[in-house]
This record gives sequence, structure tokens and C-alpha cells, in this order.
Amino acid sequence: MPYTLQHYNGKNPGSANIYKEIEHLTASVVNLYPQHKKWYHEKFLPELKQGTRRIIAAYITTGELVGIALLKDTPTEKKICTLFVTEGHRYHHIAHQLIEKSMELLQTKKPKISVSEKALSSLKPLLDNYGFELTTTVPNAYLKGITEYYFNGLP
Repeated sequence: MPYTLQHYNGKNPGSANIYKEIEHLTASVVNLYPQHKKWYHEKFLPELKQGTRRIIAAYITTGELVGIALLKDTPTEKKICTLFVTEGHRYHHIAHQLIEKSMELLQTKKPKISVSEKALSSLKPLLDNYGFELTTTVPNAYLKGITEYYFNGLP
């Protein structure tokens, strides 16, 4: 199935709908990051409007949103904050496309990313493929008893 990527920078006309779609799409992320919804509304969206955050959205031909990369793009930090693909569309190279587009927009081959211990086994082959290097681990960073793995930079 063909996928298309769309980039949003906070200045796209009519982009308010995508913000709600992303919130709905990433609802399950709270299982790994309990404060994700709060972060999204109180930090990500305001900084998107200020120009230091970006969205890459992956759509199937019907227009359904099936994946996103939420990025931080400042002079001092180039980071993939959230990388998410819906369960039914995983293993179709969407995450590869999102990472490649993220690197292009962030203008770096070494963006930072952190991954929960719960998601590491499924994401590690993808990260290895792009040369992400484990920098540090932080136990209990977001969930008690769960380690967060940081790649290409410190938290």
C-alpha cells in the first residue's frame, strides 16, 4: 500500500485537524509515557507554533493517518520526540520513511531519540539500521521499574 508523508511546521493553513488526529493516534503512548498528552498540549503544540517543533505525518491513500514523527528542531537540539506507527501498518517501512524525513528536516544523520525498555526490542533493529548509538540509560525516567534508553545524546 502506498504511503505519503506530509510535513507540518505550525504555519500550515488548516492544520488544526492534524493536531487532534495525532492526539487520537498516539493515545496508547501513555502506556509508556504517562505525561505524553500533557506534554503534547502544554509543550509540543505551543513550540510548534513558535517554530521549534515539527510534525511528519504518514497517510495511506484513503487519507487515514497511520504514523507520525514529532520533532524538536533547535540550534542546540535535533530530536525525534515521538515516533509512532499504528499497529496494522507496522513493518511496511513507514518508520523508515519517517526517520529518513526526520533526518532530512533536522539536517542531521544523528538525531537524538529515547526509547522505553518496553519498546526497545521492536525498535532496536530500526535504530541500528540508521546508526543510532546508545548514549545512556536512565532507570525510572518515565515509569517506575522501566528503563529509558537514550540514543545520540543525553536527556
